[in-house]
Amino acid sequence: MAILTFNNVSKVYDNGFHAVDNFNLSVQDGEFIVIVGSSGCGKTTLLRLIAGFETITDGEIYIRDKLANNIQAKERDIAMIFQSHALFPHLSVYENISFPLKIKKADKTKIKEKVTAVSKLLKISSHLDKKPNSLSGGERQHVALCRAIVREPKIFLMDEPLSSLDATLRTQMRMEIKKLHLNLGTTFIYVTHDQTEAITMGDRIVVMKDGKIQQVGTPEEIYEKPNNIFIAKFIGNHAMNIFNGSILSEGETLYFKTDDEIISYFNLSAEVQNILKSGNYIGKKVQLGVRSEKISLGNNLNSTYTAYITMIEKIGSDRYVYFSAFNASYCAKLSNDTSNYKIGDTVTFAISEDDIYLFDAETENTII
Repeated sequence: MAILTFNNVSKVYDNGFHAVDNFNLSVQDGEFIVIVGSSGCGKTTLLRLIAGFETITDGEIYIRDKLANNIQAKERDIAMIFQSHALFPHLSVYENISFPLKIKKADKTKIKEKVTAVSKLLKISSHLDKKPNSLSGGERQHVALCRAIVREPKIFLMDEPLSSLDATLRTQMRMEIKKLHLNLGTTFIYVTHDQTEAITMGDRIVVMKDGKIQQVGTPEEIYEKPNNIFIAKFIGNHAMNIFNGSILSEGETLYFKTDDEIISYFNLSAEVQNILKSGNYIGKKVQLGVRSEKISLGNNLNSTYTAYITMIEKIGSDRYVYFSAFNASYCAKLSNDTSNYKIGDTVTFAISEDDIYLFDAETENTII
């Protein structure tokens, strides 16, 4: 059952800026939805529209099939967790957590039971008498989560809650928030610009750009079948490598050619060839994409090309080798590799025909 539905939702500010543009989405009860995109794409504005902090310019938002456009924020039964934690510095942890229950004039015994339960759940029972300023960033985020949980809302909204934490704490908190979602079974809508958070946490990901949805899908769908170049480059530990060139034909064989040299001859299925022919792409500019983990370095495979190494990053057992070829820079991810590459080395690289993506050079949409 859909707990949240957007029908052609738009938000236009007085200066004419379209923060959210014709947004359509149905969120199922208990889903973990991650909204991801670069700064200014409309992610936070969307959360504020859900919470009732902003008014909708056009369209409709339904919460459990009830039109929510004119429902006040306090009546929407939604909890929002902010990047800044938004804790009261003069109140104790216990008082911060219990605050929304006191506002509702809940029974003191019931308040104590709920605060005790959630503080145990997030392992901050020993901090209940402390003030927020004496806690670490991760502990303060736990307090903010507890304060939201005691309300037992229909929907949790989270606006980049981990961005102020260090890398280790972010990893830990990602796991804890995901576990919390599984334990509570409540709908989570999580906003981030960090694609790692999106891929590791979301049941589905909504990718936004300039206020518009670019793609909605599971992490696997978004990564493996991006709708366009923006998504292909945005989602992934490293941006997808993009080669500019054209689709040319030689008899019945189609191949990709850069502005300088042929990158790769590849056989295409009859279906793909028909797509290219029906789209009139033969002889036209396209862009070829390949993930960094799909580029092979220093081998004797067919269709190898020469490049020189410009930078090497070692992260655990993985190495990211940056190289220059065809007047541009690219990256190859090497796992458990023992080659002794150095900056300045000349290497060969290869791209498998099965690992490429093709994008329309004009629209930047995916062809195959």
